Amino acid sequence: MGRINASGKSSILDERRLNKAFYSSIHRCKVNDVNFSNGTMAVEFLDGGSYLPNVPLPLMGFSFPPKGDPESAAKDQNFRKTAWGVYYPQEGDITLIGFDALGAPYSLGYYSFDFGAMDRADEANEDRGGIGWGNASGKRLKPGDWHFKSGRNCFLYLGDRARIASGPHSITLDKNTTNSEISIQTDHLHTWYGNASEKREGTARRLLVPGVDSIESPVDGLFGTPAQECTNYVKRSSLTAVGGLLMVHDSLGEVVDDDTKQVMVPSVAYPELTSLVGTSVRAYRAIKDDATGVIDLYTEVVDNLGNRGFSAKTATGFQWFTPLAMWDIANLSTSWTVTSTFDLTVGVSASISAAANLKLEGKVLASLVSDVAVRLGSEGATEFLLKGTSFVSQLSTFLTGLGLFVGAIQGDTGLKAVAPATVAAAGTFVPILTAFGLSLSSMLSVKVATQ
Repeated sequence: MGRINASGKSSILDERRLNKAFYSSIHRCKVNDVNFSNGTMAVEFLDGGSYLPNVPLPLMGFSFPPKGDPESAAKDQNFRKTAWGVYYPQEGDITLIGFDALGAPYSLGYYSFDFGAMDRADEANEDRGGIGWGNASGKRLKPGDWHFKSGRNCFLYLGDRARIASGPHSITLDKNTTNSEISIQTDHLHTWYGNASEKREGTARRLLVPGVDSIESPVDGLFGTPAQECTNYVKRSSLTAVGGLLMVHDSLGEVVDDDTKQVMVPSVAYPELTSLVGTSVRAYRAIKDDATGVIDLYTEVVDNLGNRGFSAKTATGFQWFTPLAMWDIANLSTSWTVTSTFDLTVGVSASISAAANLKLEGKVLASLVSDVAVRLGSEGATEFLLKGTSFVSQLSTFLTGLGLFVGAIQGDTGLKAVAPATVAAAGTFVPILTAFGLSLSSMLSVKVATQ
C-alpha cells in the first residue's frame, strides 16, 4: 500500500472507500518520533501500512479546563481542575492505531510483543534485586494491581502495598505489617516543614561554596566515608532573611559546622569549653537570638570522647528545680569558680568529708560559716575549732608562767638562785590565768565533730 493521503477531507473519504479493510482494522505501529509540544507522535505501520506523522498520543485520561461554561472557566484560571494521566512513548514502542469514520487516526494503546521477556529478565537479575518488574523484585502482582515505571528509573507500585521509588530512594506504605508501617529508604533525606524549618538525615550534604555551588556535595567524615547526621533547623519566616531566621539548631551524629562546612571541631567552634578535647562533635544544641538568628544564647556540646560542655555567655539565670529528687553525683574532681557570691542553704544538715585535706580559706572565715554546727567528721558537731595562732600565743605565755609557779611551790633547787624572780613570776601567774580564760571564747571559731 502507498502512503496515506491526508491532504483533505474528500480525499480521505475517497481513500477510505478504496481501502475499507485497512481503515476498518487495528494496526500495530512502531513509534519513530514524539512531538511533546503538540502531544503527537510519528508512527510506522508494521503490517504493510505507510507512515503517519501526527497521531495523537494515547492517554489514560486528560481533563482540560472547561471553556463552554464561562462561569466554570473563570473559576479555574490557574488550571487547578485540570487532570491527566499521560505516558510519553519512547522510540521503538509498539502502539495500536485505529481510524474513525472520517479516516482520522487514533492511538488506542500499546502492544506487548513479548510480555514473558520481562519475567525472564527479572529472574536473571534476581541477585541484584531484579529489574523492578515481578517476583524477583518483590512485586507480588495480582489481578487489580497497578504497576508503573518510567524510562528514567522511577517506579509506582500499587499492589499488596504502595511504593514509590526513584533509583535508590523509596517510600513504602505497608498495610500488611503489624503496625501498618511507612518506611523511607534513602541516602540523604532532606525535609522542609512549617514556614521555613528543615531537617537533614543520612549523608551530610552542603553547598561547600555558597553563592557558587548549585548542587550540594557530601561533607567528608572522619572515618573515610561521608559524614552521617540527623540535624534539625527550627526556623521562623522573615521578610529580611532569605530562608528564615534560625531559632534552634539540634544535631546528632557527625555534627557539621555550618560556618566551615566541615565536621565540627569543639576546640575551634567553642574554645571556651576547654574540657572538650575530642576531634569532633557527636551531639549539639544551640538556642539562637530572636533578632538575627546568629548569636548563640545557649549551647550544649558533647564531643566524640563523651565530654560534655555548656555555654551561655549572655544568660543571667541557670536553675535546677527538683524539690523531690535525691541527687547522687560521682566524679573525679570538681572545680567551681564564682566571680561574686556563693550561697549554700541546707534545710536539715550538711556533711563534707575529706579523706586527706579539707581547706577553707577566707578573709573572714567565721562570717562564712558563723557558729553553725559544721560536720567535718563522722559524728554530730559537738566540739569547737580553735583559732590556732591566737591560741598558741596565749598558751605559750600561760605555760611559761605555770612552770615558774610550780617550780616556786616545789622549792626546786635549780630555781633557788633566782628565787626573787620566781616569787615575782608566781605573783603574776593569777592575772595570766585569768586573761587566758577570758580569751578562750574569742579563740573559738566553729563547732566540729569529734573523730
